[in-house]
Amino acid sequence: MLLLNGGKEFLVLLPNADATTLNDLVERLRLIIEKSVFTYDSKRISISVTIGAATLINKDSFDSFASRADRARYVGEEIGRNRYQYELA
Repeated sequence: MLLLNGGKEFLVLLPNADATTLNDLVERLRLIIEKSVFTYDSKRISISVTIGAATLINKDSFDSFASRADRARYVGEEIGRNRYQYELA
């Protein structure tokens, strides 16, 4: 699971993804967003994203699972934004 926030949050679930797959996918996503340039009202805009991620633990509730991903995102923002932060169980 990963949670992204830049004023707006959304959740992405990656069923059956192990920690290595999760790390690879999330870092690729972060780099794609970082390198993308958007145009709005004739102005070029670059954005970045801070991503928090967690993996499901046996008998985990959705709330605790989502809370760990959100905490990881918050830590990432505190450390320095435009990064990927993973919270271990």
